[in-house]
Amino acid sequence: MSGQTVSARCTDSRIVGRHRCGPDAFLLDVEIGQELPPLRPGVFAMLSPADGTGPELGRPFSLYDQRGRMLRFLIQ
Repeated sequence: MSGQTVSARCTDSRIVGRHRCGPDAFLLDVEIGQELPPLRPGVFAMLSPADGTGPELGRPFSLYDQRGRMLRFLIQ
């Protein structure tokens, strides 16, 4: 299995897509400001709004796919 361990980091990102995936799920595409090495399955990211409208602590989401600086999460 390819992929490297990536240490924790905090970065501002932007949502670049949202695609329905069944009656109760969607894929959320997030573009980050930096290139990351290939990530392994099971990597989690803590996502929360940067404007403070969300929870104090981000919620962990499992990485579904990675394409360069675009990370895709399956949200149910």
